[in-house]
Amino acid sequence: MCTTCEQCTCTHPRKLHQRLIVPRCIGYMWKLVAAGVLLIGCGHEANTTPIEPFNVQQEMTMTEIPEYLQRWPGLYMREGDRIVEALPADVAVAQVYPTWKDKGIVVDGRRLTIMTAKTTYHVNEEIRVIHVLDAPESGLEVYVMGPKMVYGEYVDDKLATKPVPMGENPFIPATYNGRVLSSPVVDYNYEITTYTFSEPGTHQIYWQLGTVKSNMLTLEIVP
Repeated sequence: MCTTCEQCTCTHPRKLHQRLIVPRCIGYMWKLVAAGVLLIGCGHEANTTPIEPFNVQQEMTMTEIPEYLQRWPGLYMREGDRIVEALPADVAVAQVYPTWKDKGIVVDGRRLTIMTAKTTYHVNEEIRVIHVLDAPESGLEVYVMGPKMVYGEYVDDKLATKPVPMGENPFIPATYNGRVLSSPVVDYNYEITTYTFSEPGTHQIYWQLGTVKSNMLTLEIVP
């Protein structure tokens, strides 16, 4: 087993890790190509799902990517009462995060970032929003299992999800029985929110938990 597998911080059982993560192990090697992102590693089959890399830094060496961001912990979604691996297209978007230019600003050791596959969508086309909590500084605990509910997401400055429950710490789930990791660490395990727009126009989406506010996604809706 490769070094990445041995050091993996994924949050599922070992057997599930071997079935889901090992086939796409990224080693510690990243290569960006014009059609999307190609992950190459230590002999395992890479995930080469193409995406539109509109927000990817085209020149970025491994030494510029922090070590904790070089490990892929996985992305999951709910399917009824089951938790399953997310759709390949969503995984492909999330895996771009280490090279994503428009990350949120770090506040009190945390940053929030939201991502979509592209910035232009057609009327009534589904928009899928990936959520990332990044804790690049040491000294914090991150509740990495999920997918967790997304609170505090705004579309055109109007709350589009439930607000953070009164009196709760937005970074500590009220009900949680899972793995907690010490920072620096990245957490992709939030629900994927979806939106559609029925008319052409420009729309903005951001995610805010307490004083931590994500990047602003500006999306253009065309006929």
